[in-house]
Amino acid sequence: MNNKSRDLVLFVVDRKDWALGTMASEMAESLSGIHESTILSEEEISNNPYRAWRLSREARVIHFLGQYIASGYGWLGIGRRCLVTLAHIESSHIGFIKRLIGMGFRRFVAMSEMTAEAARSAGIEVRHVWRPGVPVPEETARPGVNDIDPSRDAVPVLGFSGRMIPANRDRKGLDLFESVVTQVSRRADIKLRLCGEGGTPLLEKMRENGVTADLVTPGNREEALDFFRTIDIYLCTSRLEGGPLPVIEAMAAGCVVVSTRVGFVPEVINSDEVGIMCPVNSAESFDAALMDLIQNPRKRIETGSRAAEHIKRNWSWGHDRGRITAAYEAVAKDPPTPVGFQIIRALLSFLAGIIFAGRRKR
Repeated sequence: MNNKSRDLVLFVVDRKDWALGTMASEMAESLSGIHESTILSEEEISNNPYRAWRLSREARVIHFLGQYIASGYGWLGIGRRCLVTLAHIESSHIGFIKRLIGMGFRRFVAMSEMTAEAARSAGIEVRHVWRPGVPVPEETARPGVNDIDPSRDAVPVLGFSGRMIPANRDRKGLDLFESVVTQVSRRADIKLRLCGEGGTPLLEKMRENGVTADLVTPGNREEALDFFRTIDIYLCTSRLEGGPLPVIEAMAAGCVVVSTRVGFVPEVINSDEVGIMCPVNSAESFDAALMDLIQNPRKRIETGSRAAEHIKRNWSWGHDRGRITAAYEAVAKDPPTPVGFQIIRALLSFLAGIIFAGRRKR
């Protein structure tokens, strides 16, 4: 082991203020007292590549949260011990991940048992599984069953949180989301709240379809979590996920979650007492589940309350601390990542981009 390496874990993420950055923060906290941690975003690397490189030389372990991050910034891992998080696996990812292996990356951690099994089936060795948790609020601040007032026409609020950019439309099942919510709105009074980037086109489309809807664009993590306290039912129509993290965030806030069986959802919603799971692409199942919850406020409140307690007991921040600690102990014993041609090429490509960007600014 390089004697200059200190007991530092360097996390490399796309952004600090969204899902992967949140997971890096949770891992860092889980490792506190054992390892020092630093989180680097793509923007920080681009703005100060020298600092990023210096930190990578000081780190004992570098953890890339995502195969794309590992590919784009794999040069930080030259001669270091590295770990790569695999959020989800689809057929188009297999060759990509195997190219990472060709670059010298050998150790992967999956965000769910489902992702780990998909990787193993494709011949990718995954020895670690780590499931993120969520900060549990002190109070869900929701009405109890005894607070239901039949004379008051309370309109339930459906919600969704995520990046609603075109590249995510198919994976997130936003076409199915649009269809299901539109059909339900024609048979029952509902409101819709969207939260996240790229949501304006979907918002406008839903309004065109006659749905009462608004969009929240949180400026920080606290505002993103506050969003879940303003909705009653969280809807996840995804076809493929590593998590999704908003499912446990919504449940922690006392929302009822109706979701497809993706990512770690089957591990979280382990009974119909704490949430509802539907088959992928089944509009009929979503329609039936939503109408049942809309027409039965007592069931909605009771299920949401049980969900919040379930997350508090089993999925709170740091619940998988033992697994991630074991992963770092194993990585620390690995041989360093070799200096492969592909990693050198990635470094040269990155440096060329920095140089050309500087010339354009002049």
